[in-house]
Amino acid sequence: MPQIVQFFHPGSQQGAGNKNHRELEWKKLDKPHARKFLKATGIAIDKNNEEIHDELTFWGEWEAKTKFQKTKLNIEEQVDLGDLSEEEQEKEKIKNKDVWPKNIFTPVYPNGQGEQNTDPIVFGKNWYYSNCKQQKLKKILEDGSIIIFGSAKNGEMIIDTVFVVDSSEEYGSRDLTDEKLLKKLAIDPLKEIPKNDPNWKAKNGDEEFDFAPLRLYTARKYSKDNKKLFSFVPAKLYNAALEKCVFKRIPLNLKEKFPCLEWYEEPHGGAAMNVYVSDVDVNTRNKIWDYIKNEVLQEGLLLGVDFEEPADK
Repeated sequence: MPQIVQFFHPGSQQGAGNKNHRELEWKKLDKPHARKFLKATGIAIDKNNEEIHDELTFWGEWEAKTKFQKTKLNIEEQVDLGDLSEEEQEKEKIKNKDVWPKNIFTPVYPNGQGEQNTDPIVFGKNWYYSNCKQQKLKKILEDGSIIIFGSAKNGEMIIDTVFVVDSSEEYGSRDLTDEKLLKKLAIDPLKEIPKNDPNWKAKNGDEEFDFAPLRLYTARKYSKDNKKLFSFVPAKLYNAALEKCVFKRIPLNLKEKFPCLEWYEEPHGGAAMNVYVSDVDVNTRNKIWDYIKNEVLQEGLLLGVDFEEPADK
């Protein structure tokens, strides 16, 4: 029986300050994860099931070095305030404060050694979920399960990645030498935690990071042989007129649509950094996937299904 995982990770978007050089270095371990509005060359599927090969924008995680450009968006221009009273307008502005992107980040190939890991990874031949909050899953996810990565906002879940599990394995069960991006973005930073985390030595002495409790999950991707249940991120075509390629994260009404799913009780409480796992039958799993896909497409967005790795320069 497959599982549906509602995976809540930190929802704040990555700031860039007032830096003039337009580059952001690899994040330190003591800094929290954040969402970035990313730009990359890739493949997307439109509402007519046609493939689009182009530069795309999407919400995701990339903690290694990035280049960025500011969007300079005006919230009032993105939100329809209509005939709302001044008080209602202020509430609407607050509601939309952190859902529209302030910057567009372009990933830079991760040469050298960084501290903060990236999870999930949606670049390259394979997409991976490697470590984050796996102890909270309390079970091995079945192939065909869906991990919905998102954040709590205004009592809803705003999503960034729909990850369909193709397979999983214990670390050490196969040679990952050729998976260079996975090693650089996730595995190597995890190995370096004992050196970079000041609290590690106090708790664990000279022990190395233990990969034994973790599994490496590989995503089921879109292909000519698989067009019905695949991993994707909401995406949009990049446009040099930045206001035309930005979008806010899509809110899902999973609690009311699918009451069979485990859910949190406090919209602004335990959900912010938690994981909810529900066993479902295949038919329900398919309905949930279809619902999310249709919500994304109805917003005028694309299904981003493949992204090139940054060039190793």
